Amino acid sequence: MMKFLHIIAAALLLASCSVRNTADEDPRVLETLDRAGRNSSELRKVLDHYSDNPEKLAAARFLIANMSGHYGYSGPELDSIEATLYPLTQRQINFIIDSAQAAHWQRFYFYTLPRQDDQYYINADYLIENIDHAYERWKTRKWNADLSFDDFCEQILPYRIGDERLTSWRKEYADRYEPQLDSIYSGSDAVEAARLLFNIINSEVWRYNDQIPSPHRDALALLNNRVGYNRDWCDLITYAMRACGIPVAIDMLLEASSSAGTHQWPVVRDNLTGRYLPFGVDAMVADRTNPSIVPRAKGKVYRYRFATDEKWKETISDIRSLPLRLNNIFITDVSSNYFNTDTITVDVDLDRHRHVYLGIWTPTTWRPIAVGEMLSQSKARFTNVEPGVICAPIKLDGNEFTPAGYPFYVDQYGKAHMIKPDSTAVEKVRLTRTFPMIHVNRRRISEFLAGSRIILSRTPDFSNPDTLYTFTDTLWRGHLALKIPERLSDIKYVRYTRPDNYEISLGNLALYGRDTIIPYSMIENFSEPYQPQYLNDESIYTLFTAPKSTEHITLAINAQSIPLKKIDIVPRIDHWFVKPGHNYELYYLDGVNGWKSLGTQIADEDGEVDFVVPANSLLKLYSHTEKSGGQAFIYRMNRQLYSIDMIEHNSRIKR
Repeated sequence: MMKFLHIIAAALLLASCSVRNTADEDPRVLETLDRAGRNSSELRKVLDHYSDNPEKLAAARFLIANMSGHYGYSGPELDSIEATLYPLTQRQINFIIDSAQAAHWQRFYFYTLPRQDDQYYINADYLIENIDHAYERWKTRKWNADLSFDDFCEQILPYRIGDERLTSWRKEYADRYEPQLDSIYSGSDAVEAARLLFNIINSEVWRYNDQIPSPHRDALALLNNRVGYNRDWCDLITYAMRACGIPVAIDMLLEASSSAGTHQWPVVRDNLTGRYLPFGVDAMVADRTNPSIVPRAKGKVYRYRFATDEKWKETISDIRSLPLRLNNIFITDVSSNYFNTDTITVDVDLDRHRHVYLGIWTPTTWRPIAVGEMLSQSKARFTNVEPGVICAPIKLDGNEFTPAGYPFYVDQYGKAHMIKPDSTAVEKVRLTRTFPMIHVNRRRISEFLAGSRIILSRTPDFSNPDTLYTFTDTLWRGHLALKIPERLSDIKYVRYTRPDNYEISLGNLALYGRDTIIPYSMIENFSEPYQPQYLNDESIYTLFTAPKSTEHITLAINAQSIPLKKIDIVPRIDHWFVKPGHNYELYYLDGVNGWKSLGTQIADEDGEVDFVVPANSLLKLYSHTEKSGGQAFIYRMNRQLYSIDMIEHNSRIKR
C-alpha cells in the first residue's frame, strides 16, 4: 500500500513540475494562474496540451498572461436586444425601433449585468479551439509568410474584441466566408485579400441602427442578426477577417470632435510595407497605392490591443478619475501612423493641478483625448496632434474638466495657433449650423440629390414641361426655397425625378401661395412600407423614401385658385442646420473663465442667425428650441470652420 502511495505522490510531483515548467518563463502567466483560483486548472490544461508545441504554447501563454482585465457580460437582457433588433433586418426602409422600445433600452444600465472575467470562467476547450484555428491560418495563408509572432498574437489570435459574451465564432465565420474568399483569391497579398473579403461581407444586408447603447454584441449575434451601429459593423468585419487569417486591428477615436461619442474603423496590416491601412467604413478601401484618408477630425488615434500597453499603463497609473475610455490599459496611441507634428508646447494655467490633458469640446463638456506632459505650472507639451483639430489644454476640477488655457489648433506646418478672443476688435458672423457636416454625411446627402430635378407642368402628361431646378451637389442649408416665375404660377403639377443611381428620399416638400401652404396629392400610389404622408408632414425628422424602381413622383395641386409662388424642399439631410424660427444662443470661450454668452437670436426664414463677436474667438451655437447642438468652431473667410473643415483645408494645401 505504501509503495502504491509513493507512486501516486511521484506522479503528482512530476505533473506539478511539468505544469510549472510550462508556465514559469513568464511571471504574468503565474499571476493569472494564481488569480484564477479554481479555474486555474482549465488554464493549466491548455499549457499542458501544448507542452510539445513551442509556438502554440507561446500563443497560449500570451493569452493567459494578458487575460486579466478581459471580461464579458451575461444575462437574458442581451438576448432581448437581439430580439428587439431582429425585425429591422426584414425591413426595406426606416430601420428604427419605436420610441417606447428605444427609451426602455436607453434607460437600462447594462453595466449592472453579471460580469464574467475570462480568468474565472473561460475553459480549456474554448482556448484550444481558438488557438488551433488561428494558428493554422497563420501558418497556411500565403500572405502571413512574414507575419511575426507578435503581430499574429494581436491581429489574428485574440478570442475576443471587447466586453462581448464569448461564443465559438471562428468556425462559424470561417465556414461562411472562407469558401467564398478562396474561390476568388489564392494569392499572397493581405491587402487584396482584405479588400475582396470585405466586398463579400458588404454584399450582405446590414441595417444601421444606433438606438441601443449596449456592451459589445457577441460574434454569432452579429453574424446572424445583421443590424447595429458603427462599432458592431467593425466588430463583424474583424471577426470575419481574423477567422480567415487576415491580420487586422481596430483603430478608434476616444472622442469624435465632429460628433458626440467614439468612432472606430478596421485596419489591415500590409504584408508588403508593414503599414496599417484603414478600410471598411466611411467608404474607405484597403489600397496600398492610394491609402484612404480617414475622413473625420481625429485629434488622436488609438488602437485596441489584447495585451496591455505597459508604457500607457505607466502613464496613467498615478492619475485618478480618468474617463473610462482613456483609463484603458488595452489601447495604444497610434496617432503617428496618421499624422506627425512632433511636439507642441502651449501656455497653461494649471493652478497647482498635477496633470494636464489634451481636450476637445463635445456638445456638453470638455473631454480628454490624451495625457500631456507638464513642463511647469505655466507650460505643457503634447505630441502628435492632428493639424486642424481644435483642442485645448484642460484640467480636472472636481468631477469636471475645465480649460487650463486658451484653445489652439496646429497648422499643416506643425505650428500651434492660439484662439484667444480679441476684446479690442469685433466681427459680424452669419451662422447656419450647430454641428459640422462630416464627410460621410455630405457624401450621402449629395448622393441622394445629385441629378434630381424639379419639373413643372400644366398637364398631368408633362407634354410641355419646364425644368425649374436641377440638383448638382450637396445643399449647404437645411432647405431650398425655389421661387416660381410669374409665367409658371398657374401650373398644376410638380414632378421630382430620381437622383442619379439612388432612390428618391426627401425630408419634406411644401408648396406655397403668397403666404399659405397649398395642399397637394401624390399621383403615384405606394403601399407599405413606403409612406407618402412623410413628404408633407412639415417634419424634417421623417423621410419619404420611394421604391428604387420609381423614376419620379408627381404632385397634383388641389387648390385651383391659388397661384404657386414657392416650392420649399428639405432633402435627405442631417439635423444640424439652423432652422427658421428657432431660438439660438451663441457663446465664445474666454480661456480659463469658460464659455460666455453673446445673447440669443431667432433664425430667419433662410435658416441663418447673425451675431457680433470678439475677433479670433472659439464659438459654439446652441438651439434652445431643440435643446441641442453646440460643437465648437471658429469663423474665418465668412464661414464657420469646424475641425473637419480645417483638416480638409490643410489637406488641400498640402496636396
